Amino acid sequence: MGRRFDVEEAADWLVREHEHSTLTYHQYRTRTIPARHDPPHTDQFTYEGRGHTDSVIPEHPKNVTRHHGASIMRISPRHGAGATELHMRVLLHCHCSEPNLVRVAVFQDDSERPLAVLTEHLIEAELTLIDQDFVASVVDTSHPPVFEIRVGLANSGGTLSLNHVPGQDGGAAFSSEVRLQWLSEKDIGAAGRQALNQIGRV
Repeated sequence: MGRRFDVEEAADWLVREHEHSTLTYHQYRTRTIPARHDPPHTDQFTYEGRGHTDSVIPEHPKNVTRHHGASIMRISPRHGAGATELHMRVLLHCHCSEPNLVRVAVFQDDSERPLAVLTEHLIEAELTLIDQDFVASVVDTSHPPVFEIRVGLANSGGTLSLNHVPGQDGGAAFSSEVRLQWLSEKDIGAAGRQALNQIGRV
């Protein structure tokens, strides 16, 4: 018999969701990342891995599950007293050598349905900064919410790379971020309400 896996090694091995993906394998080792600041500060979570995936995320939110895309992080902001709405901004450095779109699916807690599915065009063969945001209602405030961020392509046949251009590993270092901020009613205003109504947009 070969040597036995320890618990962490076994967990890392089991969470390989896609044979050609490095994102899930890399990030689940960090488990859930807690927030560093109490509200109303903006919490920033950084993904510095040079991952890639060929997984596809469907267009319609009703068809999206946790089996689509690849997970890059699980994050948990400290809850804002009296706040039930959260502004999330996703900034990703993405690359694909072929024409395609990148999709980001956000899941909350144990829900199998995404909180939001965001889509943006990629500039072919260039490192593209994806900047998307939305406002979400967090109904259960009894515990800090946990969000899983999954990324993938809109169309099959390509490879999505994060934070690097394939073949240029010695180039400049990039990182991707997710920023979270709890909102009060006065913070939301008309613009926030409009974003809230667009949750799940594609």
